[in-house]
Amino acid sequence: MKAKWTQVAWWEYVTKVRTKTFLFSLVVTPIFAFGMMFLPSFFATRPETETRVIGVIDETGVLAPQLDSLLMNRYKLPDGQPAILVRSIPVVSNDLGAAVHKAQQLLSQEKIVGYLIIQPDIFSSGKAEYRSENIGNLRLLDRVESALKDVVMRLRIVDAGINPDVIKKLETPIDLKAVKVTKTGEIEKGDPLQLFFTSFAFLMLMFFLIITTGQMLVRSTIEEKTNRIVEVLVSSAPSTDLMVGKIIGLSGLGLTQVLVWTAIGLFIAMSAHVVTITVWQLLLFISYFILGYLFFAALFVAIGSVLTTEQEAQQWMQYLSMVFAIPLVFAISGIENPNAVVLRVLEFIPLFTPMIMALRIPLNAMPVWEIVGTIFVLSVSVIATMWAAGKVFRVGILIYGKKPSFDEIIRWLRSA
Repeated sequence: MKAKWTQVAWWEYVTKVRTKTFLFSLVVTPIFAFGMMFLPSFFATRPETETRVIGVIDETGVLAPQLDSLLMNRYKLPDGQPAILVRSIPVVSNDLGAAVHKAQQLLSQEKIVGYLIIQPDIFSSGKAEYRSENIGNLRLLDRVESALKDVVMRLRIVDAGINPDVIKKLETPIDLKAVKVTKTGEIEKGDPLQLFFTSFAFLMLMFFLIITTGQMLVRSTIEEKTNRIVEVLVSSAPSTDLMVGKIIGLSGLGLTQVLVWTAIGLFIAMSAHVVTITVWQLLLFISYFILGYLFFAALFVAIGSVLTTEQEAQQWMQYLSMVFAIPLVFAISGIENPNAVVLRVLEFIPLFTPMIMALRIPLNAMPVWEIVGTIFVLSVSVIATMWAAGKVFRVGILIYGKKPSFDEIIRWLRSA
């Protein structure tokens, strides 16, 4: 005869896995997550399709032609046409105001996208001004600034009596390639940008799974408690079996999400030839997820058993979400320095262990003692939290009408 908790776990899993909401989130959530991560980069780096014309008011009288030539040769559209053209707006009789007025007219008529004002002291001050209705095109601004800097530099070099060809050879750019190695010097495959996205994706995946499945656990407990379904369940199965079954069933649900999302992520990564994790790293991630989820699930089911309304559950989930978001604060600095002291301290605090380790796993080879130590701490925390949750769940699940005080919960924990 099957144990009662296995029946509860199977019922919880099958009931939730068949819902349209779960099936929808199984597909839509990873698409949304990958879209949020990669679409901004895609749109930012996609090639331009039309030539942009900028006006140049050049009070020096020598920079505009050279700037035009440099921009035409340096930046091209996919069809070979120049990406940026210069339209010179002359300054007649030293009347800068008239030239600005003319440039403003061209801008309003959409014949230029903006205009550059170059004053005579640019060689000493190094300053110029670009005006446009849209100054958010950072790619255009960067290109114009870079080209103007090079043109001014060339003229400064000529004025100093130095052969510009010599300087050009000296300024040959260096292509620095970052290569990841182990402590033994073995070279590992991995692009820094790919490692960044992989690590960040691991962290966000862990965060979303804990929050979404945690909410599911709390709401399921409160719903059964409010509708008095739990009285029927308790009459047919011990409260401990009921709690363990809930946790195992919804843990299986979370694990299903992890496996499906990981499969989707690996398929996309392999299709794009950007696989940056090993099987060992993947197994570690799944291990931390399982232990972390069991820890949080016990916490969530204990909270759900003492709450009485959906509104209270939402408030508690907001508080917990803020706590769980703490590792996100260290995401960027952690990726830059995965061995930072603050991360190595936080990884031994059970509330943060799964997400901190999810962040560090793809980035570097951690010492064995850290992996063993964090798994041990998390395992002990799971056992302790399960024990405490069982005490709270056994009494709290049958209490209606009022939320128990903190002193009452302590008494439940002390009871035999």
